[in-house]
Amino acid sequence: MQARCVASGREKPMRLGSALFITLMTGLLIAGQPACAARFQIRVGGQAWMIRQPVKSLKDLKFDNIVRQKTDFSCGAAALATIMSYFYRDRDVTEERIVRWLVENGDRELIRRRGFSLLDLKHYAENAGYRAAGYRIPVEKLERIRIPTITLLTIKGYTHFVVLNAVRNGKAYIADPAMGHRVIPLDEFATSWNGLVFAVFGREASTSYDLFAGPPAANRIALWQANDLLMRNLFIGAGEFRR
Repeated sequence: MQARCVASGREKPMRLGSALFITLMTGLLIAGQPACAARFQIRVGGQAWMIRQPVKSLKDLKFDNIVRQKTDFSCGAAALATIMSYFYRDRDVTEERIVRWLVENGDRELIRRRGFSLLDLKHYAENAGYRAAGYRIPVEKLERIRIPTITLLTIKGYTHFVVLNAVRNGKAYIADPAMGHRVIPLDEFATSWNGLVFAVFGREASTSYDLFAGPPAANRIALWQANDLLMRNLFIGAGEFRR
């Protein structure tokens, strides 16, 4: 049995002892640096079989389904674009489009001095037809949230917006626009978190999404909804966060 793998434009014949080896090699290719489509040619009983398998590098997987921020101050825009693009599948949303809208419709002098705030993100989401709100919630109740939310963390003295995908079994699953997918202990998350979550719900005509699963009243927890004044004061400033 013989196979050929095409990666980065080079072909190398390989002797295979079993079909299991193909699976193992595919796994190794995923960990390789360049992402490529692995192509295997297998001869069985005189017939040639071609298997083509797209693979991703570890770097690609780290940012899979995350909009990666392009500037130091656009983590909020990238986090919002991540939720809209990959959770609500709004393919028209990009980080650049959000930043442009925020600059064109916001207080440019305030943005220049302090960067974007949660209130700015709320205004964009509502203008795009979504419902959005900020909530103060106890850390022990985070596990009950069933949609991704945006949170503001303080990392090494710098403020940074990330997407909190879920909290499960004492761990916080983070989609970080600067660092990619991360899993951190909940107590570590709590020390850098300000106690608020910013939720983006479905468009105005949609009632499919809510912060918590279950009936409207039975499974609700006590939440204090953040007002616009507080959200205005939650900024990520230009140059405040470095990768």
